[in-house]
Amino acid sequence: LMTDLDGTLLTSKKELNAADIEAINRFRSNGGRFSIATGRTLQTAVQYIEKLEVTDPVIMYNGSCVYDPHEKKILHISALPEKAYEYALQIMERFPGTGAELLRPDGTYIIKLNAVEKEHALYCTVPPIYCGIDDVPKGQWLKILFAMNPEEIDELEEYVKTQNFEGVTFVRSDRIFFEMLAEGVSKGSALNECRKLLKNENLT
Repeated sequence: LMTDLDGTLLTSKKELNAADIEAINRFRSNGGRFSIATGRTLQTAVQYIEKLEVTDPVIMYNGSCVYDPHEKKILHISALPEKAYEYALQIMERFPGTGAELLRPDGTYIIKLNAVEKEHALYCTVPPIYCGIDDVPKGQWLKILFAMNPEEIDELEEYVKTQNFEGVTFVRSDRIFFEMLAEGVSKGSALNECRKLLKNENLT
Protein backbone atom coordinates (compact mmCIF):
# COMPACT_ATOMS: atom_id res chain seq x y z
CA LEU A 1 0.00 0.00 0.00
CA MET A 2 1.46 3.35 -1.06
CA THR A 3 -0.06 6.77 -0.39
CA ASP A 4 0.50 10.42 -1.17
CA LEU A 5 0.95 12.84 1.73
CA ASP A 6 -0.44 16.30 0.93
CA GLY A 7 -4.15 16.24 0.23
CA THR A 8 -4.35 12.52 0.97
CA LEU A 9 -2.85 11.11 4.18
CA LEU A 10 -2.14 14.44 5.88
CA THR A 11 -4.84 16.63 7.37
CA SER A 12 -5.38 20.24 6.28
CA LYS A 13 -2.94 21.19 9.05
CA LYS A 14 -0.30 18.87 7.54
CA GLU A 15 -0.59 16.44 10.43
CA LEU A 16 -1.05 12.68 10.66
CA ASN A 17 -4.36 11.42 11.98
CA ALA A 18 -4.05 8.99 14.91
CA ALA A 19 -6.75 6.73 13.45
CA ASP A 20 -4.83 6.50 10.16
CA ILE A 21 -1.61 5.61 11.97
CA GLU A 22 -3.45 2.89 13.86
CA ALA A 23 -4.93 1.50 10.63
CA ILE A 24 -1.53 1.47 8.93
CA ASN A 25 0.06 -0.34 11.86
CA ARG A 26 -2.77 -2.88 11.87
CA PHE A 27 -2.30 -3.40 8.12
CA ARG A 28 1.42 -4.05 8.62
CA SER A 29 0.87 -6.34 11.60
CA ASN A 30 -1.20 -8.53 9.28
CA GLY A 31 1.61 -8.80 6.75
CA GLY A 32 0.96 -5.69 4.66
CA ARG A 33 3.69 -3.40 3.43
CA PHE A 34 3.30 0.35 3.51
CA SER A 35 5.14 3.27 1.92
CA ILE A 36 4.78 6.83 0.59
CA ALA A 37 4.77 8.45 -2.87
CA THR A 38 5.03 12.22 -2.64
CA GLY A 39 6.13 15.32 -4.51
CA ARG A 40 7.91 16.45 -1.36
CA THR A 41 11.66 16.64 -0.89
CA LEU A 42 13.62 14.33 1.39
CA GLN A 43 14.02 17.17 3.88
CA THR A 44 10.28 17.89 4.12
CA ALA A 45 9.09 14.27 4.01
CA VAL A 46 11.47 12.71 6.53
CA GLN A 47 9.41 13.74 9.59
CA TYR A 48 6.44 11.72 8.30
CA ILE A 49 8.60 8.81 7.17
CA GLU A 50 10.05 8.54 10.67
CA LYS A 51 6.74 8.95 12.48
CA LEU A 52 5.14 6.24 10.33
CA GLU A 53 8.24 4.06 10.72
CA VAL A 54 8.42 3.42 6.98
CA THR A 55 11.15 0.95 6.03
CA ASP A 56 10.22 0.15 2.41
CA PRO A 57 11.38 2.38 -0.50
CA VAL A 58 9.77 5.82 -0.64
CA ILE A 59 8.99 7.75 -3.84
CA MET A 60 9.79 11.47 -3.63
CA TYR A 61 10.09 14.53 -5.88
CA ASN A 62 7.04 13.31 -7.86
CA GLY A 63 8.91 10.24 -9.03
CA SER A 64 12.41 11.61 -9.62
CA CYS A 65 13.86 9.81 -6.62
CA VAL A 66 13.43 6.52 -4.77
CA TYR A 67 14.78 6.58 -1.22
CA ASP A 68 15.55 3.79 1.24
CA PRO A 69 14.53 5.06 4.70
CA HIS A 70 15.97 1.98 6.41
CA GLU A 71 19.50 2.41 5.04
CA LYS A 72 19.01 6.18 4.67
CA LYS A 73 20.29 6.22 1.09
CA ILE A 74 19.02 7.05 -2.38
CA LEU A 75 18.31 3.98 -4.49
CA HIS A 76 17.35 5.56 -7.81
CA ILE A 77 17.41 9.00 -9.44
CA SER A 78 15.83 10.21 -12.66
CA ALA A 79 17.59 13.53 -13.12
CA LEU A 80 16.75 16.36 -15.50
CA PRO A 81 18.90 16.59 -18.65
CA GLU A 82 21.45 19.39 -19.02
CA LYS A 83 19.06 21.19 -21.39
CA ALA A 84 16.77 21.85 -18.41
CA TYR A 85 19.08 24.76 -17.58
CA GLU A 86 18.29 26.45 -20.91
CA TYR A 87 14.59 25.66 -20.62
CA ALA A 88 14.41 27.19 -17.14
CA LEU A 89 16.15 30.36 -18.31
CA GLN A 90 13.78 30.63 -21.26
CA ILE A 91 10.70 30.24 -19.04
CA MET A 92 11.94 32.76 -16.46
CA GLU A 93 12.67 35.26 -19.23
CA ARG A 94 9.27 34.72 -20.84
CA PHE A 95 7.52 34.92 -17.44
CA PRO A 96 9.55 37.41 -15.40
CA GLY A 97 7.03 37.31 -12.54
CA THR A 98 7.47 33.63 -11.86
CA GLY A 99 9.06 32.20 -8.76
CA ALA A 100 11.24 29.14 -9.23
CA GLU A 101 13.01 26.55 -7.15
CA LEU A 102 15.40 23.81 -8.21
CA LEU A 103 15.46 20.64 -6.16
CA ARG A 104 18.43 18.37 -5.58
CA PRO A 105 18.89 15.62 -2.98
CA ASP A 106 20.93 18.01 -0.85
CA GLY A 107 18.25 20.68 -0.62
CA THR A 108 15.97 23.23 -2.25
CA TYR A 109 17.54 26.07 -4.21
CA ILE A 110 15.29 29.08 -4.71
CA ILE A 111 16.56 30.56 -7.97
CA LYS A 112 13.83 33.18 -8.42
CA LEU A 113 11.70 34.66 -5.67
CA ASN A 114 8.18 36.04 -5.89
CA ALA A 115 5.34 36.31 -3.38
CA VAL A 116 4.02 32.81 -4.11
CA GLU A 117 7.45 31.23 -3.78
CA LYS A 118 8.16 33.18 -0.60
CA GLU A 119 4.98 31.81 0.99
CA HIS A 120 5.81 28.30 -0.21
CA ALA A 121 9.26 28.49 1.38
CA LEU A 122 7.71 29.44 4.73
CA TYR A 123 5.17 26.64 4.45
CA CYS A 124 7.87 24.02 3.83
CA THR A 125 9.61 25.00 7.13
CA VAL A 126 12.98 23.68 5.87
CA PRO A 127 15.40 26.57 5.16
CA PRO A 128 16.10 26.79 1.39
CA ILE A 129 19.23 28.02 -0.34
CA TYR A 130 18.78 31.34 -2.15
CA CYS A 131 20.98 31.70 -5.22
CA GLY A 132 20.99 32.16 -8.98
CA ILE A 133 20.58 29.15 -11.23
CA ASP A 134 24.26 29.39 -12.22
CA ASP A 135 25.23 28.84 -8.58
CA VAL A 136 23.33 25.58 -8.18
CA PRO A 137 25.70 22.55 -8.20
CA LYS A 138 25.56 20.66 -11.47
CA GLY A 139 24.00 17.21 -11.67
CA GLN A 140 21.19 15.47 -9.81
CA TRP A 141 18.65 18.17 -10.66
CA LEU A 142 15.49 16.29 -9.72
CA LYS A 143 12.89 18.87 -10.67
CA ILE A 144 12.31 22.58 -11.21
CA LEU A 145 9.15 24.04 -9.74
CA PHE A 146 7.65 27.28 -11.07
CA ALA A 147 5.30 29.18 -8.75
CA MET A 148 2.78 31.84 -9.84
CA ASN A 149 -0.83 32.84 -9.44
CA PRO A 150 -3.29 30.35 -11.04
CA GLU A 151 -4.06 32.46 -14.11
CA GLU A 152 -0.35 32.90 -14.81
CA ILE A 153 0.23 29.16 -14.42
CA ASP A 154 -2.55 28.64 -16.96
CA GLU A 155 -0.58 30.77 -19.41
CA LEU A 156 2.69 28.98 -18.65
CA GLU A 157 1.04 25.61 -19.12
CA GLU A 158 -0.17 26.64 -22.58
CA TYR A 159 3.19 28.18 -23.46
CA VAL A 160 5.26 25.02 -22.89
CA LYS A 161 2.96 23.12 -25.25
CA THR A 162 4.18 25.38 -28.07
CA GLN A 163 7.87 24.81 -27.33
CA ASN A 164 10.14 21.94 -28.31
CA PHE A 165 11.37 21.13 -24.81
CA GLU A 166 12.97 17.74 -25.45
CA GLY A 167 13.89 15.35 -22.67
CA VAL A 168 11.55 16.79 -20.04
CA THR A 169 7.98 16.38 -18.81
CA PHE A 170 5.80 19.13 -17.33
CA VAL A 171 3.13 18.53 -14.72
CA ARG A 172 0.81 20.88 -12.89
CA SER A 173 1.07 19.72 -9.30
CA ASP A 174 -1.12 22.46 -7.80
CA ARG A 175 -3.15 25.49 -8.82
CA ILE A 176 -0.01 27.60 -8.32
CA PHE A 177 2.76 25.12 -9.13
CA PHE A 178 4.07 23.85 -12.46
CA GLU A 179 6.93 21.36 -12.43
CA MET A 180 9.60 20.28 -14.88
CA LEU A 181 10.70 16.65 -14.52
CA ALA A 182 12.82 14.34 -16.64
CA GLU A 183 10.94 12.90 -19.59
CA GLY A 184 8.62 10.05 -18.64
CA VAL A 185 9.07 10.58 -14.92
CA SER A 186 6.06 10.24 -12.63
CA LYS A 187 5.11 8.50 -9.41
CA GLY A 188 4.02 5.62 -11.63
CA SER A 189 7.41 5.31 -13.31
CA ALA A 190 9.08 5.40 -9.89
CA LEU A 191 6.73 2.67 -8.67
CA ASN A 192 8.07 0.45 -11.44
CA GLU A 193 11.60 1.17 -10.19
CA CYS A 194 10.51 0.22 -6.66
CA ARG A 195 9.18 -3.09 -7.95
CA LYS A 196 12.49 -3.82 -9.69
CA LEU A 197 14.47 -2.97 -6.56
CA LEU A 198 12.31 -5.13 -4.33
CA LYS A 199 12.44 -8.02 -6.77
CA ASN A 200 16.23 -7.82 -6.93
CA GLU A 201 16.33 -7.99 -3.16
CA ASN A 202 13.98 -11.00 -3.20
CA LEU A 203 11.49 -9.09 -1.10
CA THR A 204 8.42 -9.65 -3.28
